Amino acid sequence: MERAAPQYLVTGRCMQAALAADLATRYAGRLDLIGAIWASTYRNEQKKTKLCRLSTERLLHGADTTPMLRTLAAAFTGLALAGGCARDSDTSTGDLDVVRTQLDTMWSGLGAAMIAGDTAKLSAFYSDSALFAETGAATIRGLAKIQAAGAGVFACCRYLESRVRPEVTELSDSRAFQFGTYRDVIEPSGQTPITFYGRFSAILDRDSTNVWRVTRLVVIRDSSVPPLRAR
Repeated sequence: MERAAPQYLVTGRCMQAALAADLATRYAGRLDLIGAIWASTYRNEQKKTKLCRLSTERLLHGADTTPMLRTLAAAFTGLALAGGCARDSDTSTGDLDVVRTQLDTMWSGLGAAMIAGDTAKLSAFYSDSALFAETGAATIRGLAKIQAAGAGVFACCRYLESRVRPEVTELSDSRAFQFGTYRDVIEPSGQTPITFYGRFSAILDRDSTNVWRVTRLVVIRDSSVPPLRAR
């Protein structure tokens, strides 16, 4: 899929800044806003951070513009400058592609750990304070409890397949958000394998060593083959 890559992008709070400036112009009547309010990104290769900068040219005052209207316009523009891009940062297409690849590798590793039935390896994919919620089960909090729950499953069942397919990936600094589908094939001891599939939503954080770990994972089961018996 081809992605547009304009030189300047106005997103999130930067769009709010542009709207605020537009309101300032309207309320000021003949007050002209000279220059364009623009947003740009600057990438610091060493710190790997993104800064969103908002810049505006000085206001030229019309001859019959009242002090009240000038003050109102300045207030709107000041809000735009102060809050417009304070939190949001643009992420280039290249950065997002790199993160998608890193996360795909992480999910593949987690799937391999599930197939191997190795609870020790789960610590490489979940944060210490991770939260896991799944259809029909109580929410699990913390890596230790996630490992204990995994050990209980591995004691009675074997994973033949475990994979996710992200459909949406959003990035905000060192935090990623993903939504997509999953498919697990589990073989209970002495029984026919069961295929589970549905949707998942995840929050993943990147630590100081550039490793991504799951901090929140919600799994919603759509169905299973064969269907599970009603409890």
